Amino acid sequence: MPGLKAAALLVLAAILAAGPAPAQEGHVSFRIAGWNMESGESDDTVLRRQLGEKQGVHVWGLSEVRDADALAEFTRGAEEGETGDYTLVLGSTGGADRLAIIYSAERFEFLGQEELFDIQPTSGQRAPLVAHLRGRQTGRDFKFMVNHLARGNAGARLEQARRLNAWAREQRLPVMAVGDYNFDFHVNFGDQGDRDAGFDAMIRDAAFVWVRPARLVKSQADDAFMSVLDFVFVANPPPGWTGVSRILERDGDTEAIEVDFDDDRQQTDHRPVDAVFSFNPAPDPDDTVGDDEDEGAAFDRDEVRRRLDELERSLHELREFIERSRE
Repeated sequence: MPGLKAAALLVLAAILAAGPAPAQEGHVSFRIAGWNMESGESDDTVLRRQLGEKQGVHVWGLSEVRDADALAEFTRGAEEGETGDYTLVLGSTGGADRLAIIYSAERFEFLGQEELFDIQPTSGQRAPLVAHLRGRQTGRDFKFMVNHLARGNAGARLEQARRLNAWAREQRLPVMAVGDYNFDFHVNFGDQGDRDAGFDAMIRDAAFVWVRPARLVKSQADDAFMSVLDFVFVANPPPGWTGVSRILERDGDTEAIEVDFDDDRQQTDHRPVDAVFSFNPAPDPDDTVGDDEDEGAAFDRDEVRRRLDELERSLHELREFIERSRE
């Protein structure tokens, strides 16, 4: 069971990422998505078609990509129905289960990439893949990260989450992180503590905030687990940013309705998760985060802690009320 602080963080995440405010004049929106492609147990042609059905995705973060040929096929799917070219970035780690990023070159300028090898637990695992992008309309820089954390080693996964949290604290730019985190957040009881310890390590002190879908359903097909494995997190959101996320069906471009779904040799055993962000396009030259002396810091950690304290007190009072009502 999580402590009150952990519960308060979950409530705070819901407040911060509850959904975008109504669109304002001059605001810009873009859509990202993450998807585990189940390398070796799915059909690239089928996945290309399914990628093409999801229109208006400007940045994809993919895990379990077999090789460069598979990624080229997926990139063609991402381009279908879109304007302009899409460009790919393929990670070097993970063997036949690599990480990749596909982005709209029409919407974003590519400024560089990195792989976080110090967050790679073993040579066979995946090092987080990060692309530094700049919006061509907005001039705003941000980092886009895709992850696939260890599945069979809870200790390694927890350490990865801790290191990702520490890495986020060092960043000055906004970070959007997608991927298969294997945090096993139970669809019905995750808020009551039925989740992997890595989830709490990832969001500790709101270094990362979960852009939580309004409705949770399984994001993976294994009948043994009623859980969400795939997430969108954000760190250092600048002023005015809002975001809303959904767990999607594999076919089409609709929100997942049914809890259970089947795996086969054609489709991947994961559902994609998307997020739409909206923000003010006018960048402030000093609109970065990480400097405690910057009064205009995009993410005021003191304010977050104050809200956490208030939420903790409210949760404590609510718990006392429930206990009294049982007497």
